Amino acid sequence: MRSLKNPKKQFALKMLKNEFLEKDEKNFGIVQEEIKILESLNHQNIITINGCGSNGRIVKPSGRVLENLVYIILEFAPGGILFDMC
Repeated sequence: MRSLKNPKKQFALKMLKNEFLEKDEKNFGIVQEEIKILESLNHQNIITINGCGSNGRIVKPSGRVLENLVYIILEFAPGGILFDMC
């Protein structure tokens, strides 16, 4: 994802389906806690959060629309998914 104001600046977008959040009551709390923690941290070695919300919308190539998705806009870090590096 790129910034409209500065196309050279990249962001990562994390989107969560409602099914994941509603599957287990703890999941929603975990996501809220992750957002809260990321917003409070400020360190050069920690990804920064640039925004979040619960009104995300995706239109898939098939035409199917997913609405009311929780999303987190994060600083982009190249190199792939952290879990793949373990």
